[in-house]
Formats: sequence, structure tokens, C-alpha cells
Amino acid sequence: TERVRVPHGLQCILFIPDFASETSSARAILPDKYDKKDCVFNLSRTALLVNSFSTGNLDSLRIACEDRMHQPYRSESNPHLYPLIEAAHDAGAHAAFLSGAGPSVMAFASGLKGDVFSQRQLERTDKLVAQAMLEAAASVGGKGR
Repeated sequence: TERVRVPHGLQCILFIPDFASETSSARAILPDKYDKKDCVFNLSRTALLVNSFSTGNLDSLRIACEDRMHQPYRSESNPHLYPLIEAAHDAGAHAAFLSGAGPSVMAFASGLKGDVFSQRQLERTDKLVAQAMLEAAASVGGKGR
């Protein structure tokens, strides 16, 4: 096993809904087989994700976190998913995605300088992203923190 270094100053913002879902139920939603094009799509995103982290190229994270193998299938039981992803992006997040089997949604953010400890409050996007995600959840009747 090898470690991939995460860029200094990258922040994770997590929206946790007020409901839980069983991983076994979330897995049962997934198809038994996938189209080759969707597998290639996700594999290329995995490679880009590792490259984004190892090079510190945070601009690639949005594309790297795109998915065709689990989010489309799990979005019906997680109606907050795509509104939260869009809200996080609009608020300045580098990327947002369904965390594991769900129902939590995670976003990656950072400040202008990358180092959270040397940033002024106005340079940081974490609180803006978190607020946008809460508002998006509320707009579709979702509650959480």
C-alpha cells in the first residue's frame, strides 16, 4: 500500500442528513453489471484524483470526483445529493460527492493560499460551502448538519 499526499490546506466539508441508510440497502440499489464506457469513465476519474492530490492541482478535483457507477443509482434515495453538489460548486468548493454509500455528502474546499492557518477569514470558502449545502438541503426538504 502506498500513501497519496493530500495537499496542505485542503478542507473537507461534510453534510450529514438527519436520516441514516444501511450500506447493504445502498449496495442493493447498484446494478450487477456496468457498461464498459462507465467503467472507463470512473477509472479515468480515479487516476485524475490521485494525480490531483499528488500534484496539488486542486482545479482537477471537480472532474476527478465525477461518477457514473454509484451516484446516479443512489440519487433517488438521496434526493439532496445533486442539489448539494451544485450548491457546493457554486459556493467555491473544488469538488463534492456522495460520501461512501451515503447519505452524507462531502465537499473539498480551500482558501486562496492553501494553508488554512495563514488565511484571512475572507479568503476561506469552507463556511460559505457549508452554508450553501445546508440551504440546498433545506430547499429540497432535507434536514441535517
